[in-house]
Amino acid sequence: MLPVQTLTFDLRTRTADFGTALRRLDRALPRRRREEAVLSHDGEMLHIELGGGTLTVPAEGTCDAQVRVSAAALLRFPRVLPRDPVLHLRALDYRLGLGPCSLPCSIQPAWSKVVDLPAGTSTEDALRALIVEDAEDLVASGLAPFILAHQRTLIKVIAEDLAEQGLLDFDGHGSGSERW
Repeated sequence: MLPVQTLTFDLRTRTADFGTALRRLDRALPRRRREEAVLSHDGEMLHIELGGGTLTVPAEGTCDAQVRVSAAALLRFPRVLPRDPVLHLRALDYRLGLGPCSLPCSIQPAWSKVVDLPAGTSTEDALRALIVEDAEDLVASGLAPFILAHQRTLIKVIAEDLAEQGLLDFDGHGSGSERW
């Protein structure tokens, strides 16, 4: 993997187009968003990938990287859109600048996102991805928090099942009475 300092994500797009794309994603996705949004550029279009969907917005600039940001934080951005008709998006020092605002981000080589789960993925499908996919690919895809939440659900279900069978002392509330 390239050192982060050598990767560039410096784009300009129309503020209104970017805001419209984010509002469309916000309406289309469930309220709980644990995954990260992935922003990439193909030379002409900015790709905003989230929840198994991708929206594109025309953008110009220099980009040999993709940026991962919190989906919840990114989708709040349309509420504070700058008045400037052109929005400057720039990743620097683990922050994604969106005009006058910035969000914590991760930057990685372009198009390294390899695992894609659709919106509304079931716990079973999320856990299947955890078993089938390489952990590094899940992290690079921005799905680690989402998968981790499903993994915790499965562990709790298994522990409760073992407790019902008398094989584990588990009360389901993490009181410390668990014996592993």
